[in-house]
Amino acid sequence: MPSEITNFPSVSLADLVAEQHDLLIERFVERARREATTSGLERIELIDSLPYFLDDLVDALVTGVPFSLEESAAAGHGVERLSIGFRVDRVVREYLLVAELILELAEEKGVTRSSSETISLLRAIGDGAAIAAAEHVRRREADLMQREAEHAGFLAHEVRNAVASARFAFDLLRRREFADPAPLVNIIDGGLRQAGARIDDVLAGARVRGGVVSPVRVYPRLILEEIGAALHPQADARQIAIVVDAATDLVGHADARLLRSALENLASNAVKFSCTGGTVKLAALARGQHLVFEISDTCGGIDESVIDRLFRPFVQGGGERSGFGLGLALARECAEAQGGVLRVSNLPGHGCVFTLAIPIDR
Repeated sequence: MPSEITNFPSVSLADLVAEQHDLLIERFVERARREATTSGLERIELIDSLPYFLDDLVDALVTGVPFSLEESAAAGHGVERLSIGFRVDRVVREYLLVAELILELAEEKGVTRSSSETISLLRAIGDGAAIAAAEHVRRREADLMQREAEHAGFLAHEVRNAVASARFAFDLLRRREFADPAPLVNIIDGGLRQAGARIDDVLAGARVRGGVVSPVRVYPRLILEEIGAALHPQADARQIAIVVDAATDLVGHADARLLRSALENLASNAVKFSCTGGTVKLAALARGQHLVFEISDTCGGIDESVIDRLFRPFVQGGGERSGFGLGLALARECAEAQGGVLRVSNLPGHGCVFTLAIPIDR
């Protein structure tokens, strides 16, 4: 139990933090739980490295020596907060909360503090926040660089394989070694379409990251029919039926390239993961103020534990592992860049429905 300090003006802030260590932690948890971004966290996740940071804080107040990046608990705290999805501004606000709690407790306990002592406290808190934020940003940038490198490698591999297949089929066709050229033409067509789709992904990602969104009038049925036609060779090889369901007079406004990129990735995944002999449905409708696309598959359902992570890069929910799961992450980015959302509904034993909704009139 924390010791009681009542009206001891001679007690320093360092003594207060040391003796009321547990009380500060409990108040931090209580206050943090009021925040929407932390309401779902377990107590141990909320506390994280706070006890160690308070120990560091006492040492800094006593010695006047600033925190070091290598030794401060704040560095680990910044990395941990990144792993559970905190933005850097939320990390900094946690340190401001610690300062508020200490000063409030000092006022409550009647602890007299000099201006220099208060400045030392705020400086130490600021150092901790700076270290945590710096490590948060450094690790995030390192993760992004690694993902970009993996992404580039994946795209190069996919494009190279697609072009190699098309080139092999073309060489056979040129040598006239097959009486029926149709299968070779289909291989060439499929390879070039796959290479083109991967290049379109790169361009769509660049547009999203650059904030380039250019809404134009779009006709959902036409887009879905074109996507379905492009996927027919892949679907026919596994006896998968592609059904398009959209009114011919349905019209909306969207960035056509971003919308097509998102829908192509969703439809391609639907065909890829559907069971042999299944059905993929590409539907569009107006729902309120939104243009809604529903891409349904017959994959048999998805592991519920994967759903929350499904739209992260390099995560897949099915048993097939020929790709790195970049398509869904890009599809969500394309939707959100246009003020829309992308969600998935699981139908256990049957399949999944991916729902992409964007404002119908932008």
